[in-house]
Amino acid sequence: FINRVCPGRHFASASLWLAMATLLSVFDISIPTDEKGYPITTHLEYENGPRSHPKPFQCKFTVRNDIGGALFGS
Repeated sequence: FINRVCPGRHFASASLWLAMATLLSVFDISIPTDEKGYPITTHLEYENGPRSHPKPFQCKFTVRNDIGGALFGS
């Protein structure tokens, strides 16, 4: 048997890195707040199984500047 690897693995890795870098450069990611401006604290829960990962949770994305807003059309 021959070990096969994905020929596009480097392209996929670079694309994922570029997407994450773009999101982090354009948005501030923070804890959500209630109507009075107080942070909403949530308990982080994880899925059980062979590959444990966090369950969905709330967060707040805020555009850092006008250029980022124009880039994403907000």
